[in-house]
Amino acid sequence: MSSKSLEQILGYVPLLEAIETVKKGIPNPLPPAFSTSTRSVLGNTARWIVTTGTRQTATLSQYGAAARKRAQRSVGSQDVVLMHSFEEISFNPIVLQQLRNYSNYEVQSMGEEEVARQVGNFTELFANLRIAANMMMLVNGKLWFDGSGNLLPTSSGAIETISVNRSANNENQLNSLITTPWSNTGANIPNDLRKLKLRAAQDTGYEPVYALYGSNVPGYIEQNDYVIDYLSRSPNWNSRVNESPDIPEGLFGYKWVPMYTSFFDSTGAAADDTTPTYQTIWDPDTIVFCPEPNKQWWEVIEGSYPIPTSINVQTDAEAALRSLKEVFGMFGYSLVALNPVSINTYMGDTFFPAIKNPAVTYAMKVSF
Repeated sequence: MSSKSLEQILGYVPLLEAIETVKKGIPNPLPPAFSTSTRSVLGNTARWIVTTGTRQTATLSQYGAAARKRAQRSVGSQDVVLMHSFEEISFNPIVLQQLRNYSNYEVQSMGEEEVARQVGNFTELFANLRIAANMMMLVNGKLWFDGSGNLLPTSSGAIETISVNRSANNENQLNSLITTPWSNTGANIPNDLRKLKLRAAQDTGYEPVYALYGSNVPGYIEQNDYVIDYLSRSPNWNSRVNESPDIPEGLFGYKWVPMYTSFFDSTGAAADDTTPTYQTIWDPDTIVFCPEPNKQWWEVIEGSYPIPTSINVQTDAEAALRSLKEVFGMFGYSLVALNPVSINTYMGDTFFPAIKNPAVTYAMKVSF
């Protein structure tokens, strides 16, 4: 029997369609404004100025008298180290041979499609981290990582914690702002929401607009005695509440956003998605109230990282430096490794979901 080359053998294999049994990417129910990059900084550190406006009034003076001396408002600054990720994957020689087999279009296409699929999944890891980090920072005010750099759902097993130092008065029952659990049908939910607006006006002056809520909240609202009474006198709102399992936007003056579909897989870098361990990001009984996203309190800051634009030997250090390109946010590049021959693809990201003014966010736990 005559021997066949690899190209001949592969040539007899029909082109197979890849079936994606589990779609890549994790859900991102946040409005787009929460995920949009707002600032780029060189390296991995950022700073912003911290000031406070005044709530005082001017003093009364006698007409024609000398002006009263008043001190200027204090000005401070806040520094932060951005989060950084950097990983690599390698393609084996079989894929390289498929890519180079120009005499067989089907085999070449199989190699190209496999590379595109692997790179697409690789890229998605970094997009997933951004999505999960944005949501976890809003609901927890903290991010937790284990010793291998894996994102954790809670502080259990955490080696590194990143915190924006949100006050305990802005979490749970908001320092006794709510005294009756919403799971109790007799809780005065409309009054609790009014008290929150007054509290926000006194705390910072930033009006809470968004209500980012967990899975149990719609049931509490739908079964609440005060809400039912309100809806009975407003046929339009009553109809809208009954149209969807979610809370309609605008009810009681808030933009309600369901966050219960948010999760991530915590199986770690060495595992695939065949046996995922899904971690729910948003607590079922928690609502995060916050203003419209703007640079006064929320930023997705992107740092920079130098990547090579050439693998050629450079004549000196200055030439080597000129061959690097500074890339902000997500970055990627590929190199040919010689021993063994493979293509190594590197990807990374430098960013931080910064709650610059945590006092404007309220993570209210409505059942306790």
